[in-house]
Amino acid sequence: MKKVIFFYILYLAVCISVLCIPTDVKTSKSYVEINHIIKIVQNNWESIKDNTFTEIKDIENDFFIIDNNNEIILKSSKDFKPDNNMSVHLKNKDVIVDVNKNNVTVGKIVFINNDKQIYTNKYRQLKLFCFIFMVMSAVVISVFLFIISKRFLKPIYKIKKNVDHIISGNLEMPLIVETEGIIGDFADSFNTLRESLFISKNNEILLKKKNKELIASLSHDIKTPVASIKAVAELLSVQEENDDKRSKLFAVITKAEQINLLAENLLHTTLEELDEWEVFVCEESSEIISGIIKSADYKNYILPFSIVPCLIKLDKNKALQIFDNIINNSYKYANTPIIVKSECIDKYLKVSISDSGNTISDEDIDLITQKFYRGKNSKGHIGTGLGMYISKSLIEKMGGKLFASKEEGRFCINIYIPLA
Repeated sequence: MKKVIFFYILYLAVCISVLCIPTDVKTSKSYVEINHIIKIVQNNWESIKDNTFTEIKDIENDFFIIDNNNEIILKSSKDFKPDNNMSVHLKNKDVIVDVNKNNVTVGKIVFINNDKQIYTNKYRQLKLFCFIFMVMSAVVISVFLFIISKRFLKPIYKIKKNVDHIISGNLEMPLIVETEGIIGDFADSFNTLRESLFISKNNEILLKKKNKELIASLSHDIKTPVASIKAVAELLSVQEENDDKRSKLFAVITKAEQINLLAENLLHTTLEELDEWEVFVCEESSEIISGIIKSADYKNYILPFSIVPCLIKLDKNKALQIFDNIINNSYKYANTPIIVKSECIDKYLKVSISDSGNTISDEDIDLITQKFYRGKNSKGHIGTGLGMYISKSLIEKMGGKLFASKEEGRFCINIYIPLA
């Protein structure tokens, strides 16, 4: 700011100096000089008339002398070329003085009015001053704008760009402002705020990652004892002869399978969020789909079906989880016979799994594949709302698609597996 004030004072000093330039302009009607000339002419009339009088020196005003015959007998300088036509001089408002000798007019002195020339000179000087003033104004304004831009506008623009980076989530870019004063202090405070946000964001990310790793670890650890419980129950059910006890053991096996599936879903969701969810796609015969579906249908609800022979690309283990989720949902919410159909469409093997439960509403159709979403018909049923979300995510990682629909009063899950 001090630089701005300095340049402004300098600018005023230059303008004042221009205004104070002397113009050296004197009035054309210097009456003292006129009286002096008149006196000289009267005293030397005879020699002037005889052309023996030398010129009058140190005279600034142009003049000439004529006699009564209107002849020029003396002029102020040799270079001066006057006009002896009095009407011209009267029109020019020149000063005409009679020369009297013994109370008799013997001639006239004509003093040229130079006001027009003086005004012209003044006008030129004024134009010159205006030009200098405009040039100096342009220079001062340019310097002022440069200082304003460098000291204020550029730092503010940098701050704005950094704010945009922060809004977009980029907290790593520091704000570098090479200026002092209020803007510099603000930039330092802004950097402190950015660094605090950056540290807080990193701490939050690390905390979330640790929580997800803990969930993934617990989900994985739960599966081991559940598998043991299921194996023991299966062994006891084979050995048990009492039908009532055997049915209760089957219930334990079913619940253990449900717990295992929930843990598996939770584990896969956590791994996806940690970006550690891997899918290994291989070329397989479509016959593998038949085996996967039959192994998932432990209640034998699926009616006889066949899969179109072709080569497909999929991860066998992940495909088993997909069909497990879909068939278990059918058991849970419909509990009706299941129909499986297949056909080749474009570059996909389409497998449709449908039941006649028809308990899902139309508004839930497009939402059931969203994370943690559970339809209106899920009340009273155990679940996390992750099964269909995981199934869709897994098939998409394999290059396929999954969506739900209603066809002829039946609820249908359509799975598109890419052809090899």
